[in-house]
Amino acid sequence: LGSCADPSKSSLFQAFAAACAVDGSAFEAANGTWLQPALRIGVVECPGSFAYGEPLKQMLQVAAASFGLSVQCSIHCAEAMEFPEDCDAFIVSGSRQSANDPDEWVVTLQRNVKEAVLRGKTALGVCFGHQVVAAALGGKVVANTKGWELGVNGFDLSAEGCSFCRGHIPDFPAHPRLRYSHQDVVVDLNSEVSGLRSLGGNAMCPIQ
Repeated sequence: LGSCADPSKSSLFQAFAAACAVDGSAFEAANGTWLQPALRIGVVECPGSFAYGEPLKQMLQVAAASFGLSVQCSIHCAEAMEFPEDCDAFIVSGSRQSANDPDEWVVTLQRNVKEAVLRGKTALGVCFGHQVVAAALGGKVVANTKGWELGVNGFDLSAEGCSFCRGHIPDFPAHPRLRYSHQDVVVDLNSEVSGLRSLGGNAMCPIQ
């Protein structure tokens, strides 16, 4: 995700924006096109790495516009234990922390994520964020026995990843190259209970 210099070319955020679209409340505009109310997406900015909030906000606005949608983004500080309550979907950013750390804000974030998902909110986790989502829903996160994954590496979409991404963007690449910086990995999604599915991975980290 971080390797996308041009937000308009971030296919994953286009797929996410399309998946978050609110159904059943569109109205016909004067020019004859169908519009929907703005998607309310909260960005939970976690400490460490870099400031994700504004770049994610820009990517989402450009991605949503490609579908004729608009986005209202709010940015929330995880370390201050803020969380978007009134939203259609939320994103948890990367962090220098581990999803297994006992810090109060990490524990609180996992509780908030679990409660939001159980209320039917759409979630997207970036790096540390996807580890938090997995852990919050009963998955298992551990330090990778293969060591750190650093720099640009390949990513292979799973069958479900292809179905999801290409269901919204037909030409979504099957083998994108992404920028990585992480040691922890998700090794169990607890799928039967959590409903989580892997969109893909690589040799260093099969579940992403």
